[in-house]
Amino acid sequence: MSYDFNADEILEMAEQIERNGAKFYRTSAEALKDPGSREMLLDLAAMEDQDFLKRYLQLNKEGIQFLYELFEKYSIPYIKTHANFVTIILESEEKVNRLNDKLLRKGVIIRPLKAFGLPNCIRVTAGLEEQNVFFAEALGRVLESGI
Repeated sequence: MSYDFNADEILEMAEQIERNGAKFYRTSAEALKDPGSREMLLDLAAMEDQDFLKRYLQLNKEGIQFLYELFEKYSIPYIKTHANFVTIILESEEKVNRLNDKLLRKGVIIRPLKAFGLPNCIRVTAGLEEQNVFFAEALGRVLESGI
């Protein structure tokens, strides 16, 4: 079996693999009749899934560390986590409501935890680096103006 691809086609395939990883391999496997080739592509898809998970977990770890450092900078108490969010603790439910309102006006969504029996706590989810920086800048402006 022989294939004839030009350089542009090879680069396009490489970009598709990088962008879509597991989906690309699974779709390619469906188009093949040879069981060995299908299995190889499905194995590659499984590896891409594992790579995605590793990348996601690393990004989450970095995002959580960023939030820890941010809250320490502003002396905001928080609960250490193994999830994708950090719970911060404020002095009162009123401060939670004011912070929530001011951040919403700046385009930041956080989650007050009153419904979970924690009226003076807020859940802050770690995001991508640019989202975390956006949150940090908004939080800084709100704290400077007072909550």
